Amino acid sequence: MLSVSTLQKGEFEINDVCLSIPCIVSKGGIRKIIQSPLTAEELVQLHHSAGILRKSIDDLEYEK
Repeated sequence: MLSVSTLQKGEFEINDVCLSIPCIVSKGGIRKIIQSPLTAEELVQLHHSAGILRKSIDDLEYEK
């Protein structure tokens, strides 16, 4: 198990943002994303971080 940056596709109710989260990794890549139990406060902070990243991505796409 390693923390690796991977595209979120609904994990922790987050989509279209890459976050470093615990994953089972094999020589073929990520085999499974581990959704560790989070407290309510940790989940709020995770969503806040994802929102900041999403806004940065959106701002870069807008500048094209």
